[in-house]
Amino acid sequence: MTIAAKVIFFDIGATLATVIPGDTPGSIKGFALLDWTLAMLRSGARLGIISNTGDFPGSKITPLLDEAGIKGFFEPDLLIYSKDVGHTKDTPTIFRLAAARAGCADDEHACLFVGEDGAERQTAATAGLRSLAPPVFDFSEAG
Repeated sequence: MTIAAKVIFFDIGATLATVIPGDTPGSIKGFALLDWTLAMLRSGARLGIISNTGDFPGSKITPLLDEAGIKGFFEPDLLIYSKDVGHTKDTPTIFRLAAARAGCADDEHACLFVGEDGAERQTAATAGLRSLAPPVFDFSEAG
Protein backbone atom coordinates (compact mmCIF):
# COMPACT_ATOMS: atom_id res chain seq x y z
CA MET A 1 0.00 0.00 0.00
CA THR A 2 1.28 3.47 -0.88
CA ILE A 3 0.32 6.44 1.27
CA ALA A 4 0.96 9.84 -0.29
CA ALA A 5 1.88 12.43 2.32
CA LYS A 6 4.01 15.55 2.14
CA VAL A 7 5.18 15.08 5.71
CA ILE A 8 5.19 11.98 7.88
CA PHE A 9 5.51 12.32 11.65
CA PHE A 10 6.45 9.28 13.72
CA ASP A 11 6.18 8.42 17.38
CA ILE A 12 9.41 6.93 18.75
CA GLY A 13 8.66 4.30 21.41
CA ALA A 14 7.07 1.08 20.06
CA THR A 15 6.77 2.68 16.61
CA LEU A 16 10.38 3.30 15.52
CA ALA A 17 12.28 1.81 18.43
CA THR A 18 12.22 0.18 21.80
CA VAL A 19 13.43 2.46 24.59
CA ILE A 20 16.52 1.10 26.35
CA PRO A 21 16.28 2.12 30.02
CA GLY A 22 19.26 3.83 31.61
CA ASP A 23 21.04 2.89 34.81
CA THR A 24 18.96 5.22 36.98
CA PRO A 25 15.17 5.00 37.30
CA GLY A 26 13.40 6.97 34.59
CA SER A 27 16.53 7.51 32.49
CA ILE A 28 16.99 6.50 28.87
CA LYS A 29 20.16 4.85 27.62
CA GLY A 30 19.17 4.68 23.98
CA PHE A 31 16.87 3.30 21.32
CA ALA A 32 16.88 -0.16 19.72
CA LEU A 33 15.40 0.18 16.24
CA LEU A 34 12.49 -2.07 15.30
CA ASP A 35 12.74 -4.27 12.22
CA TRP A 36 10.64 -2.06 9.95
CA THR A 37 12.07 1.32 10.98
CA LEU A 38 14.56 1.91 8.17
CA ALA A 39 12.07 0.82 5.51
CA MET A 40 9.49 3.28 6.89
CA LEU A 41 12.01 6.12 6.97
CA ARG A 42 12.93 5.65 3.31
CA SER A 43 9.53 6.90 2.18
CA GLY A 44 10.80 9.91 0.26
CA ALA A 45 8.54 12.26 2.23
CA ARG A 46 9.71 14.93 4.63
CA LEU A 47 9.98 13.35 8.08
CA GLY A 48 9.46 14.46 11.65
CA ILE A 49 8.78 13.13 15.12
CA ILE A 50 5.99 13.83 17.58
CA SER A 51 6.88 12.26 20.91
CA ASN A 52 5.83 12.44 24.54
CA THR A 53 9.22 12.76 26.21
CA GLY A 54 8.24 13.26 29.85
CA ASP A 55 10.96 15.24 31.62
CA PHE A 56 13.44 14.76 28.76
CA PRO A 57 14.00 17.76 26.46
CA GLY A 58 14.99 17.37 22.83
CA SER A 59 18.60 18.07 23.78
CA LYS A 60 18.59 14.64 25.50
CA ILE A 61 16.45 12.74 22.95
CA THR A 62 17.96 13.92 19.64
CA PRO A 63 21.48 12.61 20.45
CA LEU A 64 19.93 9.20 21.16
CA LEU A 65 18.32 9.27 17.71
CA ASP A 66 21.77 10.06 16.31
CA GLU A 67 23.35 7.14 18.21
CA ALA A 68 20.61 4.86 16.81
CA GLY A 69 21.55 6.02 13.31
CA ILE A 70 18.25 7.68 12.36
CA LYS A 71 18.57 11.37 13.28
CA GLY A 72 19.59 12.28 9.74
CA PHE A 73 16.25 11.16 8.32
CA PHE A 74 14.39 13.91 10.18
CA GLU A 75 14.18 17.66 9.59
CA PRO A 76 15.44 19.39 12.76
CA ASP A 77 12.46 21.78 12.87
CA LEU A 78 10.09 18.80 12.73
CA LEU A 79 11.37 17.16 15.91
CA ILE A 80 8.41 17.89 18.20
CA TYR A 81 9.05 16.82 21.80
CA SER A 82 6.38 17.31 24.45
CA LYS A 83 8.85 18.63 27.04
CA ASP A 84 9.99 21.36 24.63
CA VAL A 85 6.57 22.46 23.34
CA GLY A 86 4.52 22.08 26.54
CA HIS A 87 1.89 19.80 25.00
CA THR A 88 1.46 16.03 24.84
CA LYS A 89 -0.22 13.75 22.31
CA ASP A 90 -3.41 13.65 24.38
CA THR A 91 -4.36 17.02 22.88
CA PRO A 92 -4.72 18.06 19.22
CA THR A 93 -2.53 21.10 19.94
CA ILE A 94 0.77 19.23 19.51
CA PHE A 95 -0.39 17.79 16.16
CA ARG A 96 -1.54 21.20 14.91
CA LEU A 97 1.81 22.66 15.98
CA ALA A 98 3.60 19.93 14.03
CA ALA A 99 1.51 20.61 10.91
CA ALA A 100 2.21 24.34 11.21
CA ARG A 101 5.96 23.76 11.53
CA ALA A 102 5.77 21.61 8.42
CA GLY A 103 4.07 24.44 6.53
CA CYS A 104 0.80 22.51 6.36
CA ALA A 105 -1.34 24.48 8.82
CA ASP A 106 -3.96 25.03 6.12
CA ASP A 107 -3.72 21.44 4.85
CA GLU A 108 -3.20 19.13 7.82
CA HIS A 109 -4.26 16.19 5.61
CA ALA A 110 -0.88 16.62 3.89
CA CYS A 111 0.58 15.28 7.15
CA LEU A 112 0.49 11.71 8.36
CA PHE A 113 1.11 10.54 11.92
CA VAL A 114 2.39 6.98 12.46
CA GLY A 115 2.09 5.67 16.00
CA GLU A 116 1.21 2.49 17.88
CA ASP A 117 -1.29 4.10 20.25
CA GLY A 118 -4.86 4.18 18.92
CA ALA A 119 -5.89 7.07 21.18
CA GLU A 120 -2.98 9.17 19.92
CA ARG A 121 -3.88 8.36 16.31
CA GLN A 122 -7.45 9.45 17.03
CA THR A 123 -6.21 12.72 18.55
CA ALA A 124 -4.06 13.29 15.44
CA ALA A 125 -7.15 12.71 13.30
CA THR A 126 -9.10 15.18 15.44
CA ALA A 127 -6.37 17.73 14.63
CA GLY A 128 -6.83 17.00 10.92
CA LEU A 129 -3.83 14.74 10.31
CA ARG A 130 -4.17 11.34 8.73
CA SER A 131 -2.86 8.51 10.88
CA LEU A 132 -1.68 4.92 10.61
CA ALA A 133 -0.43 2.21 12.92
CA PRO A 134 3.12 0.97 12.31
CA PRO A 135 3.42 -2.32 10.39
CA VAL A 136 3.53 -4.64 13.42
CA PHE A 137 0.00 -3.56 14.32
CA ASP A 138 -1.34 -4.14 10.80
CA PHE A 139 -2.56 -7.65 11.51
CA SER A 140 -4.32 -9.55 8.77
CA GLU A 141 -5.54 -13.11 8.99
CA ALA A 142 -5.02 -15.59 6.23
CA GLY A 143 -8.05 -17.63 5.93
